[in-house]
Amino acid sequence: YEIARQARQYISQHPEDQNFAHRFTRWENFWSNRVGATGNFNAYAQYLSVLTNPNTICNSGNSNWQQLGPVITASQNSGYVRCVYAPPGQSPVNTIFAGSNTAGLWKTTDNGVHWQNLTDQLRLPGLGVIAIIAKPNGTEPPTTMYIGTGNSVGFFENYGVGVFKSTDGGNTWAATSLDYTAVEQQPIEKLMFDETDATYNTIYALGQSKLWKTTDGGINWQNVTSTLTLQWDETFSGVEIIPGLANTLVLSTKKHGWPYSGANIYKSIDAGATWQVISPNASNMQNPAGYYFKTEAFHVDASTFAPGKIFAMYNDYEEITNAQGAIIGNTLHNKPYMSLDLATPDAKWQVLNATVNTD
Repeated sequence: YEIARQARQYISQHPEDQNFAHRFTRWENFWSNRVGATGNFNAYAQYLSVLTNPNTICNSGNSNWQQLGPVITASQNSGYVRCVYAPPGQSPVNTIFAGSNTAGLWKTTDNGVHWQNLTDQLRLPGLGVIAIIAKPNGTEPPTTMYIGTGNSVGFFENYGVGVFKSTDGGNTWAATSLDYTAVEQQPIEKLMFDETDATYNTIYALGQSKLWKTTDGGINWQNVTSTLTLQWDETFSGVEIIPGLANTLVLSTKKHGWPYSGANIYKSIDAGATWQVISPNASNMQNPAGYYFKTEAFHVDASTFAPGKIFAMYNDYEEITNAQGAIIGNTLHNKPYMSLDLATPDAKWQVLNATVNTD
């Protein structure tokens, strides 16, 4: 309960920081009935170890358990979908996989008229599926698939149980070695194939504070961000493999603590062995006048239609300080959409579009 005590003390000393107060209240409400008697966060991890034992809950055989709910009706409107995957080459698109925030993975073969849950056999109540990828299989439906698990919305970022793999088109699933212990209950926000590997056995899995890589289809995983040190309140918000540049990765981060600035963009040109900061600033941006380079989050993307480039979006804030120099607030000035040509040495960030606050 020490975190809660310090947070309340901070709120009493900084009544102007209502954003933190609201976020802490939601966080405290979520964790209040999930920690142990002494406030131990590992209580839920220990319970997960029980749930992942297939002989603990919902035994098969001669048991007489009957499911009483939840029941999906024609008017069902609760829950939401986090990710979708439709195998390419379909016309029309009838087969779709959908990952839900707390109800596992679902599949339809009739364009959404009927759905079947594919992960009930894992016996993981509240399973979140927030990433889906499948190994290309020509014009045939995929057989090898991977899902990233967890819940990654706001302060409810937890309960990741790792990466699961299917070799029969999603009908059955098994945990890879990147399991709930290895990921430290972090949600797996994104899965990506390294498409320079023709076998599609090289995969990256993004957690909140680590990026893992496998080169053997999930048998073994390596943390490729072990040389990258984040701030205590900084977590990953995205990752991209840069088309056209071998072994080049870009990571973006978001910041959770006050002041809400200090997010970064990192680049690796050696598949994660080393990293460097490439966040936009006054010296690496064309026409930097009017920008403050203070933000709580960067969002990045890449495209095969623009090889060698990374694209980024962020909210550009000016920090407000009091007479003693303490940060007491911020003002949003710009929302730039930018690009950086990583294939060109000494290239600078270019603003492609921006909403400028001229007040």
